[in-house]
Amino acid sequence: MLIAGLILRLLCLLLPPGDDVNRYLLEGQAIWSGINVWAFAPIEYSMAEGVNHADRATVYPPLAQFVFALVACVSSLGGKIWQILALFFDLGSMAILYRLLVTNRQKKYFFILWLSPLPMISFAVGGHYDSLFVLLFLLALYFRKQGNAFLSALCLGLACGLKYQLLPLIIFFGGSTFFLVFLVVFLTPWCVAYLVFFLPQGVAVGAFFETAHWFTYTMEYASCLPQLLMLGGVNQILTVQILGGLYFVFLLGLWLFQPGLQKSLMLASLALILVYPTVHYWYLYLVLVLWVMSPTIQVWWMAHLLMISGVLSYIRPGFPHFPLLEFCAYVSLLLPLFLDSKKGKEPTVGVVIPVLSGDADRLSQLLSDLYSQNTTPDQVVVSEGGLKTDLLGQCLGLGVFHISSVSGRGQQIFNGMMAVKTDVILVLHADSRISRDVIRDIKQIMRDQEIVGGCLTHEYRESGSWLRFTQWINWLRVHITGLSFGDQGQFFRRHLLFSHRVFEPAPLMEDVALSLKLSEAGKTFVLKGGLYSSSRQWKEGLVQKLGHARKIAVLVTTYLMRRRLGIKQPFSAYYRYYYSPVGKSRNSQGI
Repeated sequence: MLIAGLILRLLCLLLPPGDDVNRYLLEGQAIWSGINVWAFAPIEYSMAEGVNHADRATVYPPLAQFVFALVACVSSLGGKIWQILALFFDLGSMAILYRLLVTNRQKKYFFILWLSPLPMISFAVGGHYDSLFVLLFLLALYFRKQGNAFLSALCLGLACGLKYQLLPLIIFFGGSTFFLVFLVVFLTPWCVAYLVFFLPQGVAVGAFFETAHWFTYTMEYASCLPQLLMLGGVNQILTVQILGGLYFVFLLGLWLFQPGLQKSLMLASLALILVYPTVHYWYLYLVLVLWVMSPTIQVWWMAHLLMISGVLSYIRPGFPHFPLLEFCAYVSLLLPLFLDSKKGKEPTVGVVIPVLSGDADRLSQLLSDLYSQNTTPDQVVVSEGGLKTDLLGQCLGLGVFHISSVSGRGQQIFNGMMAVKTDVILVLHADSRISRDVIRDIKQIMRDQEIVGGCLTHEYRESGSWLRFTQWINWLRVHITGLSFGDQGQFFRRHLLFSHRVFEPAPLMEDVALSLKLSEAGKTFVLKGGLYSSSRQWKEGLVQKLGHARKIAVLVTTYLMRRRLGIKQPFSAYYRYYYSPVGKSRNSQGI
């Protein structure tokens, strides 16, 4: 496959390059002549033969223009030089990408991308310089994985200096040193361009972005969502504002509930494609490169359907930009295609139940529920807190494994997990009830080798408007953010305890951490229904209910913010704050 992909790329060099390379070469020569390409259009300083949008000044950032100028030194090769360079950069990207992959599944999808026509058409034929910024971006990921923040920031700064579209992704890289180096690298070409081309000629800085603004508000080659809004009668300026706001909210949520670096980068890039006012098919290359690290087959179909649509719009000028083909490409994101799963053997399932000595009655009811199902757990471990054995006799009578543990739900659960020997672990609170054959459903779901874990949606045993509202909020949270709590019956593959360290025996927030780390590890699943939770924390008056809800919101938000900023978590302070009486100030708890 490696040889076949390489031969196909070399054959693509025989085809004529795209018209964008004419602009690269012309503007590179203009830079050497001292022409401010941000203030003057190609038709103002040349014949502009074969240059697209010749009546508009350049849209490319300063660093891109300096690269064009360097390549213009060997312009005797014509546009062929950009085809060769783009192919070379693409091969470099593929080599770095392969070094970043760790699982056999990722490597399988790597070879699918290697044989994809998209990079061949975009680079070996089109010669688009996007292949260079993707190479630098992957180098930034590689050096970040190696723990070299300086080189990672250097490469990311250069990548963002070549392409505006990468800027939203910098929020997923962290550290003050990183951002300092990044800003220096990113801003230096802009400062040089201003001192050389703007200040001596008295040109306003706004000229840097004039053509970018024009593309934004003319919506030329707009993506799916902008065109749908405009078809609905929304004007172009309002469309940009609406979609910009939505993307900002999505990006902020993704940053806060980050489901792993690669997955976050892929989702952020994919969302940008959906809302961007100007999209060309070669923009999808970055999405596919990141897709290899967190693959879903829907993205694959979308990217290639859009590529076909984009190619047709270029070779047939009259071809509409938003035909049925492009619409189907975006709709494919919503389809649960059958190629997205791989069934394996049915796994064994073990249940871990953290309890206190006073939970005897509740434990008895939960165990009765578990063993009355048609499919019973392969192992049940009861972890009793306080190093007590009050429930030992009850557990032995039911054939349940009992361990004593220091008190604290996180530590109890962790000790219970260490005693489980099954393929999958399900964590249930002692005050939960099971209403149907949940163990059977989990076994069926976990046959899909792509799924690493998930949770159950739950209901409360009692009724009431507040409980229905809380239940709806919980359902919304887990489906939108993927964030589940412990009373929702979290389950996962046992090997992740060691390969990804998905569980932290903290006194509080251990369920939130587990949920986030499962999302980082791979694909998760939300099993509908089957679990009833206790509503005892919601039985007091409205003031107490609102106070308890505020506590949960403060704790989760604080935990997520500190996690994203890399600040040590004060778990003891969390514990004191959560179990303090309602109305006690937050600051007094030391959070």
